[in-house]
Amino acid sequence: MGESLALACGCPSRPYVIRDAGGFQVRRCTYLPSCALGAHEHVEDRVVLTLCGRFESVYGSRRYLLDARRAMFRPAGVHHADVYPFETICLSIALPVDVVDRPAALALGDEELPSIAERLSAEVDATDSAAPLAIEALCAIVVGRFRVASHDEQQADWVRCIRERIDGEYADPPALTTIAASVGRDVSHVATTFRNAYGLTIGDYVRDVRIWRLRRLVEDAAIPLAEVAQLGGFADQSHFGRLFRRRFGMTPGEYRRRARG
Repeated sequence: MGESLALACGCPSRPYVIRDAGGFQVRRCTYLPSCALGAHEHVEDRVVLTLCGRFESVYGSRRYLLDARRAMFRPAGVHHADVYPFETICLSIALPVDVVDRPAALALGDEELPSIAERLSAEVDATDSAAPLAIEALCAIVVGRFRVASHDEQQADWVRCIRERIDGEYADPPALTTIAASVGRDVSHVATTFRNAYGLTIGDYVRDVRIWRLRRLVEDAAIPLAEVAQLGGFADQSHFGRLFRRRFGMTPGEYRRRARG
């Protein structure tokens, strides 16, 4: 059975579950709303899956938005920080120390990740003798998908250039035809490759970046919410409110009240 322990960071107060199998160690962690882990690092390579909720992970100047369809590879010894706007449950897979073929890609977008994470979580709780083998196999599948993504990413550095451009121009993003021309690729190829790399269409990624950047302004009661929406490139405050609620599970007003409380 998994072992329940208190999180070392002291936040949240709920326990997590640990299960070892074939050199892998799986931890299921529950993070409470507004939990934030400052700059820290891990002694082993890890892969993080999200069972429910969403969170933000920051590596230097690079920011990753993670949910059930997007996983993260955390290289050992690399500083990062995490922010959990509301309750999030994650599976953290510590890789064997003798792993040779380490993934190169940090982020993985995959539509099958939610079902894999649910199966892995169920096996963590299983008590039969086949559970360790099932856990090891599922962990190997996840790591294998990262290795494939690493190869694809090395072949498509231009995709990262597109993402970085969007990160900098999210309030007034260029047209897809302009983006494609800037990297010398066909529009349909750019759209498909970007979605495969990050688990979101370019349009949805722009909205995600806007919402995550604006949440800090939402916390500032001195800035009217209508102005926050306008600063983020939303002509319609109600549209901003709908997207914000879809992303954070509450309206901007509710989020502001919770932050003040």
